[in-house]
Amino acid sequence: MSWGLIQVGLALWWASLLLTSTAIAVLYPAIRPSLAAVVPAQRAFGLRVLGVAPLVVATLFTVACFAPKLVGSFVPHLDHCAAHDDHHIHLCPNHPPEVVFGSWSWWVIALAVLAAATMAGRYAWRVFGSWRTTRTLLRVAARDERRGVWVVPAPEPFAWSLGLGDRRTIVSTALQDCLDDRALDVVLEHEAAHRDRRDGWWRVVVGLASWTHLPAVARRLHADLELAGEQACDERAARRAGDPLEVAGVILRVARLRAGCSAPGPALLAVDAGPVDARVHALLREDPYVRCGRRLLLVVAGGLALSATLLADPLHHAVETVLHVLVG
Repeated sequence: MSWGLIQVGLALWWASLLLTSTAIAVLYPAIRPSLAAVVPAQRAFGLRVLGVAPLVVATLFTVACFAPKLVGSFVPHLDHCAAHDDHHIHLCPNHPPEVVFGSWSWWVIALAVLAAATMAGRYAWRVFGSWRTTRTLLRVAARDERRGVWVVPAPEPFAWSLGLGDRRTIVSTALQDCLDDRALDVVLEHEAAHRDRRDGWWRVVVGLASWTHLPAVARRLHADLELAGEQACDERAARRAGDPLEVAGVILRVARLRAGCSAPGPALLAVDAGPVDARVHALLREDPYVRCGRRLLLVVAGGLALSATLLADPLHHAVETVLHVLVG
């Protein structure tokens, strides 16, 4: 594989990432009100997709540009390189282009990678810090066999799900002392919903991918995703309790107990996270949410997969043509 081919691949990846990020920045304010009317669990799924969309689209776009030649390597009669003139740039590992851009391009790539690694690394350090905090708490925690949680002797009231593959929930003795059994059951059901939905994993994944978005868009996506996840867990707790008003009361009570307490790190999921007023209003709303059927989601996913397959060859030729016009 030549340096020219690597240059082209990286250029395609970064260009498609920037275009996708820009498109989301332009379109998200317009679709956000409609998305807010969707069932919280499905809304959270959509926001997860948007959070990682620049990375996924950039990778799929780059793969699609090279796919026809990769297929041609295994099916020779589909190899179209011979149909090109010799001076035409090939997106092909067997007939790679010479160095396409000057040495300056490597400095640009290095700076872009350094900036992305710095932003993702800062978030990863925060995740590591919260993970380290949980390890410290678990060393002094005692197992409550009846409730299946870990109890920490602490003066601060909290209940946190650990996430990141660890399905344990830790509860402080202060919170246990402040809540009756039924209220504590609501809190633990909420935390169990976080574990079952894998919200911990998704929060970290979307957080690590946040550098692909404009800062304002990344903050809004993160806030909306957190709210959707909390509302989805509130709904499950309300179904189990049989009374949304009771769950709303427990959320408000825990929020008051934790007033002035610092928020847990990104690897921890707390029952008082997100805007509490919006969560309470969602529990008490009378208008039903819009629910997207699974059949619609499958049709959309299938349509995207079919489109990517059918457009791979035209896309491959179009990119070769554009590169030929730009750099000769």
